[in-house]
Amino acid sequence: MNCYNGGSKKLVYDRNSDSYICQNCRYKYPKQYFFISHSHLDIEKVRIIRNTIEETFFYEPILFFLKCLSEEREINDLLRREIYERIWFIYCKSEHAENSKYVQQEVRYINKLRASGHTKHYIELELDKYPLWDSRCANYIREQIRPIIK
Repeated sequence: MNCYNGGSKKLVYDRNSDSYICQNCRYKYPKQYFFISHSHLDIEKVRIIRNTIEETFFYEPILFFLKCLSEEREINDLLRREIYERIWFIYCKSEHAENSKYVQQEVRYINKLRASGHTKHYIELELDKYPLWDSRCANYIREQIRPIIK
């Protein structure tokens, strides 16, 4: 990745500021942390989103299955804390997500945060336009996410 100011390839990670700093112009690129809200039934399409975001190392999406958690209160608390701490919230809208209790709780929580003035970048991506096996699917998803994260 090159510096956007002058094209320099001399970017160094600074742990103290959790940013990349250009060694030529000293411009600071803070890491961007994502919460990707999705149904586990859409994971193949969600991986396309994750991979597109991870093409640049300034971004840190979160994408994992909460296998170790079993109590609903524990799950809800963890999800709320993670959403609160992240800069970006991506809602992967689909029929599966609309029917997922947890995804809908996440969407209600982010809307509550935004309504109270807690600024978050909110992105809603429509996943059901093309089936996964359609050759247009991956390109459609990438076209939705790339302009937003640049």
